[in-house]
Amino acid sequence: MQIRNAQNFLHMSDKIETKRVGYDASCIRREQDHLNRWPLAKEIYRIAVDGPPEWSVRIGIYGEWGMGKSSVLNFIESMALEDGHILFHFNPWQYQSKNELWSSFVRGVYKKVEDELRLTIEGRKKRISKTIGSAVANTLPSIIKAFNEGAGTATESGIGLVKKYLSFSSEDLQELMAVLEGKSILIAVDDLDRVQSELVPEILYALNEIMDVPCFSFICAFDPVVVGKVLGKAHPGHEDGLKFLEKIIDYPRWLPEPTNQQLIRLAESEIQNFCNFVPISEMQQVIPLLPKNPRSVRQFIRVLGLLKPQIERHYPRELHWRVILVANVIKIHLPQHAYALLRDEDLWKSISSDARYQKDKDNNIKTTIEQYLREIHDNYPQNLKLLRQCINRLSEAIEPWVGLDENALKYQFSIAEEPCAVTWKEFDEFYESAGAPDEDKIIEWVSKHSEFIEDSKERIYDEIVNAAISKRSGALSKAADSADKKELESQMQRASKLLKILSIVIRLLRTDEKIPVSKHYEAIVEQIARYYNWKNEDCYVLEREQEEIFLNQLLDPNRSDWMNWLEIIPLYSTYGRHHSESKEWKSFENDLRIKLQQRATLHIIDRIQSEELNCWNLFEQSNFGYQFQSLFLDLNGFLWNRYQNELLEAIGKTGQHMQRNCYHMIYWLMENARISSEMQATAKILLQKEFIGALWNNCVSSELNPRMVGSLRQYRDTLISQYNLELPLPAWWEYVCERLDRDREPKQDHQEEN
Repeated sequence: MQIRNAQNFLHMSDKIETKRVGYDASCIRREQDHLNRWPLAKEIYRIAVDGPPEWSVRIGIYGEWGMGKSSVLNFIESMALEDGHILFHFNPWQYQSKNELWSSFVRGVYKKVEDELRLTIEGRKKRISKTIGSAVANTLPSIIKAFNEGAGTATESGIGLVKKYLSFSSEDLQELMAVLEGKSILIAVDDLDRVQSELVPEILYALNEIMDVPCFSFICAFDPVVVGKVLGKAHPGHEDGLKFLEKIIDYPRWLPEPTNQQLIRLAESEIQNFCNFVPISEMQQVIPLLPKNPRSVRQFIRVLGLLKPQIERHYPRELHWRVILVANVIKIHLPQHAYALLRDEDLWKSISSDARYQKDKDNNIKTTIEQYLREIHDNYPQNLKLLRQCINRLSEAIEPWVGLDENALKYQFSIAEEPCAVTWKEFDEFYESAGAPDEDKIIEWVSKHSEFIEDSKERIYDEIVNAAISKRSGALSKAADSADKKELESQMQRASKLLKILSIVIRLLRTDEKIPVSKHYEAIVEQIARYYNWKNEDCYVLEREQEEIFLNQLLDPNRSDWMNWLEIIPLYSTYGRHHSESKEWKSFENDLRIKLQQRATLHIIDRIQSEELNCWNLFEQSNFGYQFQSLFLDLNGFLWNRYQNELLEAIGKTGQHMQRNCYHMIYWLMENARISSEMQATAKILLQKEFIGALWNNCVSSELNPRMVGSLRQYRDTLISQYNLELPLPAWWEYVCERLDRDREPKQDHQEEN
C-alpha cells in the first residue's frame, strides 16, 4: 500500500503540473482552499466510497459558474488517489456529437480502470506469493479483456456502446470486485452545464437508466438552474427541470455562497502569487463591489497582474489604488459602460467641484451622482446599483486641495491604457543619469526609454519639459525657504541643472517646428518672473543671468510660433497680466517686448501686401488683432520710425490684390476714426500725408465698381475737409461717378412719388 500511495502522490504531482493556470483555474491542493470547500469535498467523497459495493451512487455538486465546483472535484480526486480508489475525470462539453461523446466516455472508463488495475496487480505481486495471487495476477478481469478485443470491431455506437460495455454480468462484477478489493470506481463528470443542449438530456438519461453499475459512483458538477432550463426545453413534460433532476441525482449538494472574509483570503492568496504590488488593505475595500463569485475575484486579480509593467514605472506615491481598483471593477464587470463613465469629464469635474466646499459637501456630491444616474437610467437599468457603488467609492477618493482632482482621477483611470511617457520615478532616473547635462546623454536616454515604453520620442521630450518645470519650481521654492546656506546652494544647483535640461530638450524639440513647444512658455515665464528680483546671493545672481539667456533664446522672432508669445508678453503691457511687480522684471520683460514689437511690425507690413489677408482681417478678425492695431496706430513705434520706408514700399506695390488691400485699409481707417477710443490715434495716422497719399493712389490705380467709388467719394471729401489732404482723381473717376448718380436718380424720383 505504501508503494501504491507513493505512486498515487507522484501521479497527483504530475497532474498538478499539467493543470490549467488561467484566472479560472480550479484549486488542486488543500492549502489552496480559501473558501472552505474541503469539508464539503470530504463529505461527498465519503458518500461515494463508503456505501455497500453493490450500490451505484449519483451525486450532484451544485453551484453557479465560478463557485468552485471543479475545485471540489479536484479535492475528491486527491482523496481517491490517496486511498487507492479509481477516479475517471470526464468533461462532456468537449464533444460535439453523441457518437463522439459516448465512444470517448466508454473508452476512457475502460482505459482508466485497466491502468489502475495493472498498478494494483503489480503492487500485489510484490506483497503476496505467486501461488496465492497467480490466478489474478496473471490476467486482468475478463470484461476488460473482452472490451479490448471487441471495441475495435464493435458495431454499436452512441448510447448503444454504453449499454453493451457498462452492463456487467454478475460474474463480471464479482471478478471486478475481487480485483478491486473493496475499492470504488468514481466517475467525475464536470461542466455538464456547458454541454451542447441536445446532449444534456441523453447524458442524464444514461446516468439514470443505464449507468446503474455496482462499484461505480457518479459525481456530477453543474449549475442545476442552467441544466434544468435545458431539460425543460428538451422535454415539455418536464417544465420544472429541477424537479426532474431529483429523480436522477441521489445526493445533491449545493456549494454555499462564499463570505466576504473567504473572498478576501482568496484575494490575498491570488495577490501574493500574481500581483504582490497591490496593497491588500485597498483590495479588501473593493471585494464587496465584486460578484460573490471566486472566479470573478480570480479574474479581477489576474487582470490586475497585467498592470505590473506600468505599476513598476511609478513611485508608490504616484498611485491611488482605490481609484485604480474601482476603475478596473468597472472595466471588467461593466465593460459596456466603462468608457462613457470614466471619460465623462463633466461628471468628474462636477464631483471635484462639489468636493472643494466643505458645507454640504456630501449632499452635493450625492445629488450630482443621482442626477447622472437618472440621465443614464434608460441605457443601463440593470447595473445602476453597481454603478452607484463605484462612483461613490471614486468620489470618496477626490481630494482637490491635495492634488487628486478630476485630472488626476483621469490618469489613474487609464494608467494601463494611457500611461504617461515619463513618470516621476523615471524622471528622477533621467535626472541622475544626465549628470552634467549634455545633448548626447539626453538623446541616448530618450532613445532607450522610447524603445522601452514603445512611445514617441517627441512625447517623451514634451513630458520631460513638464516635469523639469515642475521640479525646478520645487527647487526654487525650497531655496527661498531655506535658512541653511548649504541647503540653499544645493537647491539652486538643482535648479540650474534643470534649467540646462530645459534648454537642451526644448532645443531638440524645436528642430521640428510642427511640435507645439509654445504651450510651455507661460509656465516658464511665470517661474522665472517669480524669483527674478532675488539677487541677494551669488548663486541667485548667476541663475538670473542664465535665465535671461534662456528666455532670449526661447523668444526667437524667426520661429513660426513667435506669435504665441503675444499671449504671455503682449505688445503693450496694458493688454497682459503682470507676471511680477518688480521693477527688475518689468525692465527685462520690456526688452523681450521690444523684440516682439519689431517682429510684429514686419508681420503687419507683410500682411498688408498679402493676397490672403487684408488689414480688416489683420486688425479685426485676428486673435491678436487689437495688439496689431495698437502697434499700427502708435506713431512712436517701429512701424512709423524704423520701418516707414518698408511700409510705403509695400503700399506702392501694384496688382489687383494690393488695390483691394489699399481700399480696405482706407475703409478701416475711416470707420475706426468714428470710434471714440480710437479716434485720436487714428486721426494722427490720417495726417500722415505721404502714407495716405500712397494708399489713395494705389486704391484708385484702376477703375473700381460704382459701389466702392460711392464709399470712397465720401471718404475723400472727409479727408480733404478735415485733414487737408491732396487726393488727385484718376481719369475714370468722373465717368464712374456720373454713372453712379444716374443709377441713383430713378430710385430717388420713385421714392418722392411714393
